[in-house]
Amino acid sequence: MLYARKFTPRFWTKFLRDAQCAQHPDGVIPDVVPSYPRKGRKTGDPAWAGNYPLVLWYLYRYYDDRRLLEDHYPSMKRWVAYLTRIADENHRIEQGGYYGDHMLPGDAPGEEEFLSKETPPPLLWTGYYYKNVWILAQVARILGNEDDAAAYDQLAAAIRAALNDKWLDASGNHYATGSQTANIFPLALGVVPEANRQRVLQTLIDDILVKRGGHLRTGNLGTTCIMDALTPLGGGEAMFQVATSTDYPGWGYMVSRRATTIWESWGGVREGFVGYNTSEDSMVMFVTIERFFYNDIAGIQGPAYFGPAPFAPGFEDFHIKPHVLGDLTHAKATVRTVRGRILAAWKRGPDGLEMEVEIPVNSRARLSIPTLGLGGIVISENGQKVWDFGTYVPGVEGVLAGKAGEGDYVTLTLGSGAYRFRLTGN
Repeated sequence: MLYARKFTPRFWTKFLRDAQCAQHPDGVIPDVVPSYPRKGRKTGDPAWAGNYPLVLWYLYRYYDDRRLLEDHYPSMKRWVAYLTRIADENHRIEQGGYYGDHMLPGDAPGEEEFLSKETPPPLLWTGYYYKNVWILAQVARILGNEDDAAAYDQLAAAIRAALNDKWLDASGNHYATGSQTANIFPLALGVVPEANRQRVLQTLIDDILVKRGGHLRTGNLGTTCIMDALTPLGGGEAMFQVATSTDYPGWGYMVSRRATTIWESWGGVREGFVGYNTSEDSMVMFVTIERFFYNDIAGIQGPAYFGPAPFAPGFEDFHIKPHVLGDLTHAKATVRTVRGRILAAWKRGPDGLEMEVEIPVNSRARLSIPTLGLGGIVISENGQKVWDFGTYVPGVEGVLAGKAGEGDYVTLTLGSGAYRFRLTGN
């Protein structure tokens, strides 16, 4: 049997080690590593430095490298202990940070807000506090520290309740001020009560499509959350409109201004050339648009960054769920994992959909094939039926099970191998 060599790439191993080495004795993780004094303030903003546990957790799940958890568990505990010290008696962090949603779009290019005034930073700080504690509980359990895991589970639940008690306006179907970031952040974290989730999501979608004409009004933090949660929660068409818009603000606007990199700011380009008055012309914080292409359009779903959805480390068991959005007719993507290459490709035709997928050795996948609103669905693999009359048809090697009922999809369970599916209907 083949086994994966489950080591995190050296770049990311060093990246995390640098953050760990820069940690202060009181547990503070600097916002920038190597750290440097900034206007006389001690660095360690909960919503910026708080990405240390998130990156660690994401990489562990992507590469299935348990050493990351073992090496960084003590440092994460010290960081969370610091956040607990600066939180108030209600488990909310109202003081101790200084950043918020960075580079919010303005009414015109060049009018961006360095720090958004629309989204209260304590909401973001408290949300990161919750997520850091939640991650620490998962790591403790994986490492066999059950007492720690139980304590952090309890603390995470208290923070979640405190966040909703303070900022959820259930009657208004929004969080805090109702800004896009204020609404998408709790949705991405998975802390919105189930009874309120769809209404908060609809408030967000209405803001994007109606109030903003198909545009985001999010900075670096809110935009990452949009990529993580909007399409999976049912806002795929809104996300497609955002991604394909060519006017300000958006990625299409950058392209229309001859940009060859992703900018730090949504705008601010001087007339006549690509350049900046106040921001960098190449920065990774808005590159999260690639997640929309791989995870949502092609459908190869990796681990969520903010969200709590379970994910088998190293893509041992994963989900391919493409979204056929807007006027798209085809898509294809590949992702390299510790177990091998994953491929997902689809092509829409007049009577259905063709899909090609590859599942690596020692992996299993759920493949959700969109039914495109058609009836009388038949699905075949290389000409042999695997779905007919609303029922799974066994007998095709590697196709282990099938079921309907997951929205406008039929979901097949696949073992490792290469497959070609054709869905037809009327």
